[in-house]
Amino acid sequence: MEIRLFREYLVLSKLLNFSRAAEQLGMTQPVLSRHLKYLEEQFDAKLLNRNTHQVELTPTGQLLAEEAEKIVVQYEATFHVIREALGKSQSSLSIMFLGAATREFFTDFLVRFRKHHEAVEINCCDTDLDAIPDALDR
Repeated sequence: MEIRLFREYLVLSKLLNFSRAAEQLGMTQPVLSRHLKYLEEQFDAKLLNRNTHQVELTPTGQLLAEEAEKIVVQYEATFHVIREALGKSQSSLSIMFLGAATREFFTDFLVRFRKHHEAVEINCCDTDLDAIPDALDR
């Protein structure tokens, strides 16, 4: 089973609103409904009670929310541990600046940022304005 299904279910179980959950997840409501149906089929259990006015977790749905939270936390922790063991940061920050006018600001900012976020990999690049769209695509 894909971890994203658990992530989606967690959002839905917290918001208890298909439209808002789908919007937050960047998907359509029908796709989210299909994913919920898939989870219900996998567990052979109803996870939500819903009608036109209300959505609520069933007892099994509440249990899945609790277990899915543990699974997602463990999954993310595992990636963090492995990446650290490999000397790779879990997070990265890429900054493009436009010449000397912004270099001083970013230098001061990054010194302060690094004090609080030592594990974040920082990539800086002095560039021209025309190169920014291509860099954002990458």
